[in-house]
Amino acid sequence: MTTIKHVAIVGSGVGGFATVQALRAHGFDGLISLIDPEGEAYDRPPLSKGFLAGTMTAEEMAFVPSEWYSEHNVEVVPEFVHMLRPREKALVLRSSSVIRADRIVLANGGHARRPVVAGLDDPGIEYLRTAVDSIRLRERLTPGARLVVLGAGLIGAEVASTATGLGAEVTLIDPVAVPLVSAIGVQLATLAHGMHEAHGVRTVCAHPERVERDGALYRVITMGSHGDEVVHEADVVLVAAGLVPAVDLARTGSLVIDDGVLVDAAMRSSVAEIYAIGDVARRRPAGNVAFRRTEQGDAAIHDGQTAAADITGTTPPRPAAHWFWSDRYGVRLEGTGSMADPDGVVTRERPGLMPVEFNLGSHGKLLGAAGIDAGKEIRAARKLIDSGRSVTAEQLADATVDLKKIK
Repeated sequence: MTTIKHVAIVGSGVGGFATVQALRAHGFDGLISLIDPEGEAYDRPPLSKGFLAGTMTAEEMAFVPSEWYSEHNVEVVPEFVHMLRPREKALVLRSSSVIRADRIVLANGGHARRPVVAGLDDPGIEYLRTAVDSIRLRERLTPGARLVVLGAGLIGAEVASTATGLGAEVTLIDPVAVPLVSAIGVQLATLAHGMHEAHGVRTVCAHPERVERDGALYRVITMGSHGDEVVHEADVVLVAAGLVPAVDLARTGSLVIDDGVLVDAAMRSSVAEIYAIGDVARRRPAGNVAFRRTEQGDAAIHDGQTAAADITGTTPPRPAAHWFWSDRYGVRLEGTGSMADPDGVVTRERPGLMPVEFNLGSHGKLLGAAGIDAGKEIRAARKLIDSGRSVTAEQLADATVDLKKIK
C-alpha cells in the first residue's frame, strides 16, 4: 500500500463512487482521480423515476455535495477516456491529456443496447443512460404525447409508469410475453406485468420489424398474429433493450474480454494493476467458465469494495446474495439471489398483500426470493441466503413464521 500513491477510476456511477468511498474507508490517503464525462457521481435509478417525473432534482441525485471531493482529495475529471496504456499505467483522455496512476479501475458500465431493427439509427430515437437523456425525454413527454417503449424490462416498465403519470399515452412492446420471470418468478412477473394494462398502458408481445419516420411522426411496425403488419404511431420512441458492456476502452489496452472484461475474484483484469467492476466486468472463477455479468447497482457496489480492498491489502467484503429493486405504479418490486429454478418455488400468501415467492434448493438452502412491497421479507431472505442456514418449505410458506428468527 505504501507504493500506491494514485488510483484512477474511470466511471462515476454507483460502482466507481463505491470504490472511492471504500479506498478512503480502508485508509488509502493518496490521490484518487474520478474520471467521467458527466463529472461528479450521482445515482442513476431515479433517471427513469423521480428525476424523469421532475419530482427529484440533480442535487438530490448526487451521492455527496461538491465540496466532499476536495475535502477527501478526490480529483474529478469531467472528460472521456480515449485509450488505455497498461504498460505505462496510463489513461489518455479525448483532450489528449494523460493521467498516470499506480492502479486503474474500470467502472465505465455499458452502452444502451440497440436491437437490430431498421430505423433505430434515427437521431430522434431516445435512449436512457444519463441525466441529459432523462431531461430530454422529460421535455418530450407532454400530456397526450404518444410514447412507444421497446423493451418491458426494469427500465422500460419504470419509464412506462412515469410517463403515464405525466399524461403520456404509452405502448410497451416486448417479444417476451411476461418479462422478468427469471428475476422474480412466474407468478410475480405476471402480476407485475399486468399492472401496465391496469394503468392504461397498452402492452404488445411482438418483435419490432422496423421504425419509420414521417416528419415528427414515428411508426413502429410489428407483425400481427396473422402475419399482417401492425402500425404503432408515436411522437416519441424509447429503446429500453438492456445494455452492452463498454469494453472499447479495455480493448485499447488488450485486456482479455468475453462479454465484459474478465476479472478474478479480486476484480483484477488480465493486467494485475487494472481492475474492472460493475456492468463492464465479468468474473472468471478458478475454472474455465465465467459467470454471467450482473447488471445490478448492489453488485457494482460490492465489486468496488472488493477492488478497493485488494488495492489497499485489506479484508474484502463477504460474498452476499445479489439484490435489486424496481418501482412502478406506486409499488416496489424486490428480488434477491436467484429465482431461475421454477421447480423450487415456494409461495407465501399474505392476507391483503401480494405474495412473496422463494426459491428453495433441493439441499434445504434458500437460493432466492422476490416480492412486491415485501421489503421485510426480502431483507430476511437475503440474510438466510448469506448465512447458508437450512429452511423448510413449510416455514417459507407460513406467513406467521418470522424469517428473521429461523435458526
